[in-house]
Amino acid sequence: MTQEPYLTDDEKARLFTISEADQVILHESFPDLYDAPVFHDTEALLNSDPNDVLETKFLTRQDGVHAIYPGSHVAIYGEPGAGKTMLAKYAAQQAIKNGHSVVHIDIDDNRPEIIAHDMLKFGAQRDGLIARWKITQPDTLDSLTALWERLIDEPRDLVIIDSMASLEGITGADANASLDFVQRVYLPWVKRLMNIGTSVISIDHTGKDRDRRGAMGSTQKLAKSDLAINVVVPESDTGLTPGELGTIALYIDKDRYGVTKANSQLREYGKGHMRSLWGTFTIPRTGLADAFIQTPKSDAQNRVYDF
Repeated sequence: MTQEPYLTDDEKARLFTISEADQVILHESFPDLYDAPVFHDTEALLNSDPNDVLETKFLTRQDGVHAIYPGSHVAIYGEPGAGKTMLAKYAAQQAIKNGHSVVHIDIDDNRPEIIAHDMLKFGAQRDGLIARWKITQPDTLDSLTALWERLIDEPRDLVIIDSMASLEGITGADANASLDFVQRVYLPWVKRLMNIGTSVISIDHTGKDRDRRGAMGSTQKLAKSDLAINVVVPESDTGLTPGELGTIALYIDKDRYGVTKANSQLREYGKGHMRSLWGTFTIPRTGLADAFIQTPKSDAQNRVYDF
């Protein structure tokens, strides 16, 4: 299976930089979102506990280590059919089990009954789903706007957006324009949820055309994520579809705070290049209820994954 080439640190540094002209546009268009209206209180910052921000909260491995920060934007991306949505539903089930509230925003026209029953199959309790889980399928800008106003008024702990490409379609954003994603999607939608403490998981597919910046190939999408999880399918597998059975590898392509990467295993994929493996997500033959994320083993014990 052919994957898009992994960006080196130098390539990321160059591509993730927003020009001064673009910075001015952002400041003028979204002053209340892009710039704090006043200075932060330095004394309050010094009296705060940094661990409140750095402590990971959602998506748990077998060893009890979490991947996702509270109030953050997590980009889960990979090839179509690799198992991205299954991983997000697994994270949602874990969140509900721990008493958190979750909204699943499906803009990809999936059957809501299937998504709901998948949550049950993963082990979520019926009463917990009814009390703390909602699914919604906005298909116009008006319905999307009404939904967001409700999410701002009634905050949830975790919001899943499936998919980012579909959200761009509703908002009219051009994924191939360097600034469009930030102006039309990140600041008015994703960032607003983050500002009230909501963790956001966005799902997106890897761009097939290497000459374009679309899909997850848009560097601004990675730039505006706090954590980027690349779902990679083993060379000898087809991901988690069809039949849900299978294993996928979870690589950390970006970690703004470094905690999740610190709990990952560096693995060489080419001469002088390394990637951070956070774990492998497996749905065994016994079904979704027995799904798990395994802590990385030594290279000798790990299966070979296509980078």
